[in-house]
Amino acid sequence: VRPNIVFMDIHMPVKDGFQTCAEIRHMEQEEDAQQRTVIVGLTADAGPAVVERSARVGMDYCLQKPIQLKSIALIRERFGLP
Repeated sequence: VRPNIVFMDIHMPVKDGFQTCAEIRHMEQEEDAQQRTVIVGLTADAGPAVVERSARVGMDYCLQKPIQLKSIALIRERFGLP
């Protein structure tokens, strides 16, 4: 069972969100997943370079911390999630 959406901190110790996202996308390709999991990066540094790198590794969206509840609602609406 796959989640519909993953909110992932970009700057984590040991393995960052960029590497984790790339691994999830690779697994989806290997498994020929019917539905791609929506991955939203969370960061305090949402500058252009971070946003670009997030997209390059397969994140669907990038939110700047602190996260507002209305941002989560907009993400759900944007990607058609319940």
